[in-house]
Amino acid sequence: MLARDAVDLQLSVSGPHQAIANPVSVFRIGNIELFQAIVFNAHQPGLESLVVMRHVRFDGPVFLGLEGLDFTFTFNDPAELDVEIGPPSIFNLVRSRAALSALALTLLPIVAGCSDDDPVVVDTPPFPPDGVFSETGDGQVTIFWNPNWEDDLDLYAVYRSVASQGPYNHLSDVSANRVCDGYWVCYTDTDVINGETWYYAVTAIDAAGNESDLSYEDVFDTPRPEGFNLILFDYMGQNRELSGYDFASLSGTAQPDTDMTTDVFYGAANGVNYLWTTSRVDIQDYGLIELPFVDWAPESGWAPSGRVEAIVGHSYIVRIADVPVVHYAKVYVKSVSNAGADPDARNVTMDWAYQPVSVEPHNRELAPGFGGGASR
Repeated sequence: MLARDAVDLQLSVSGPHQAIANPVSVFRIGNIELFQAIVFNAHQPGLESLVVMRHVRFDGPVFLGLEGLDFTFTFNDPAELDVEIGPPSIFNLVRSRAALSALALTLLPIVAGCSDDDPVVVDTPPFPPDGVFSETGDGQVTIFWNPNWEDDLDLYAVYRSVASQGPYNHLSDVSANRVCDGYWVCYTDTDVINGETWYYAVTAIDAAGNESDLSYEDVFDTPRPEGFNLILFDYMGQNRELSGYDFASLSGTAQPDTDMTTDVFYGAANGVNYLWTTSRVDIQDYGLIELPFVDWAPESGWAPSGRVEAIVGHSYIVRIADVPVVHYAKVYVKSVSNAGADPDARNVTMDWAYQPVSVEPHNRELAPGFGGGASR
């Protein structure tokens, strides 16, 4: 069982930049410790890495760098670093963890002179895995992360919790050689129930048994039911009893558009195919995107007419006001008939997913969110 470690170095940044995360310790050799934080540039919007190296026995940093900027720095306290940002300088941005460790090794002989003790290189634990996100499934959650680069990496460990702050319980070990979707490392958790939210973290373990800290991303997921190849017929034709769908039924079976529980239904008008909604339902076109990548329901942008054109390859988000709560669903149009065809033959084929969680605040997670939770 693990808990997330508190970061003991506090960073404040003045000028047009603003630190959006406290530094995290990402590398240590002997008495040399390297920290990394994320900084937002107000003049040139974007996220950049701020790198701080310090000798842990002295109240001051050894190295500080951000691309195109100069820094002055003071330590008011061994655990507080104040930074002022000035004109461009020769400092370069260190863009990767591999570069961070290379930097530490390069500067180690220089900063070693700051102490009477000779530095000792030790077998440090691997870096925590990064780029962690999740993919929601029906009765399962798949966790993805970037592979670590350490030569002596042995395996990864996946942890799970019911809360972001932990404690995290060991779920499974994953081989360091496992590759998913051609790049990521992944693990699928099938010991879940639709509608229950879980938090995930990953560690890396080397051949000597050294284990990294938990991954830093706040990754959570709420598995939800889904269905495929649902066919709805035109409500203006003779197959009206198969024109609508009630997501909460989870049946995957069409029903009449006039049914009190129907959320969406299909029909053509003036040569255009439409998905229509009932009075308690909103809908919006999310664009040309596959359903797994529609991860989070927006708060606005709903079609004022209560209908959207049904376009092959487009995904749609549905908001259902089941008073006093709100549920969300999503659909993907796989095929649709010619709008000018016989109404009795016109139909649309869709895949769908429905989020049954109904707690406040309304759960807008359709797959996981890379924000919200880091995910898709």
